[in-house]
Amino acid sequence: MKLGKISLNNYKVYRGTCAISFEPVENRIIKNNEEGKSTLAEAIKDAIYGTVSSVATKGNWYTGQKPYIRLELVHGDATYEIEVDCNRSKPKMRKLPDGTPSDREQQLKNIIGKNYRDLINLLILEQEDYSTQINADIFEELSGIKIVDELVKEIDKNRGKQGEISKAKNSATREYHKLKEELDRKCKELQEKEKEDIVKSFL
Repeated sequence: MKLGKISLNNYKVYRGTCAISFEPVENRIIKNNEEGKSTLAEAIKDAIYGTVSSVATKGNWYTGQKPYIRLELVHGDATYEIEVDCNRSKPKMRKLPDGTPSDREQQLKNIIGKNYRDLINLLILEQEDYSTQINADIFEELSGIKIVDELVKEIDKNRGKQGEISKAKNSATREYHKLKEELDRKCKELQEKEKEDIVKSFL
């Protein structure tokens, strides 16, 4: 199953209507801070397993209108549409072009052949988990110090086990800050040494 297209209307920072189509292999979204990158990921997440009541609280503050999400998913040769309309009681899903809208959870289960909650664990990688990996990669690049890979890998391997994920994230974060402090200390020592060398050169 792949993302096809998402349409948002008055959803959080997205004022009015916004439609984004996805490439079949890889998509990278690059924008400035506070311009809707995380909001777009949140909208996809809401379309897949958000409730109407939770989505209804995310309307654009400027327009004051109810938000709306429409997500197209491509599975094999078929395209499906998930619609989260805050004027309805539940999100609906249908096969395009002329399928009858029905319960989203049951439709996803029928298509994928997995329990709905298991499907969520497969589809959603928390932003914090990805950030932990990015921090580890950047730190390694800057410092040359190897962070224990198992700590980060544990996050991905046990995504569906929230307790283990939390434990692995905390361990990775503690290790990261510990090594970062060491790097900061070494940088400070180098700066002090450079200052001393500069002073000596003028004496």
